[in-house]
Amino acid sequence: RVPNIDPSTILRFLDRGVQGITGPHIRNKADATALVAACRFAPDGVRSFYYSRPAGYTLPESVPDYMKSANEEIWVSALLEDREAIEENLEAILSVEGLDAVSIGHIDLSQSMGHPGDWKHPDVARAMDRAWHQIESAGKAPGRGLMHMTSVTDLLINGAKEFMAKAKAS
Repeated sequence: RVPNIDPSTILRFLDRGVQGITGPHIRNKADATALVAACRFAPDGVRSFYYSRPAGYTLPESVPDYMKSANEEIWVSALLEDREAIEENLEAILSVEGLDAVSIGHIDLSQSMGHPGDWKHPDVARAMDRAWHQIESAGKAPGRGLMHMTSVTDLLINGAKEFMAKAKAS
């Protein structure tokens, strides 16, 4: 997750070898289009080329082949955290070519819908359920699953407790 979708920000991550970018606060088609463009070389985007880690700190044998391969390998994900993205602009966002996945920032979404921190509020839950259905129907990878339901901290703490209990029992 990059801090913003400014091309110069995204390029800093890509030039260091990151191959998956999640753009925050994608509110409309223009935001999603800008995110994709910043992540991909022409003709799919406007990403700038530099002799960085992904390029092996040198000019690749074939720059066009390198650019084509980089475009095929990059993973671009939109993070929807605002009411207007979910309730007004989702269909347009999902129509953007080159957008591989779409996630929902449920806490920020709940805040933008007037229910700060309460993503289980019926209005927020309904909006997210509709959005997940649209995301899946559009053929985009839905960025949800186990991590949506729990936190890494909980997983680590519970795992450590289970490990210690088994260690004491042995």
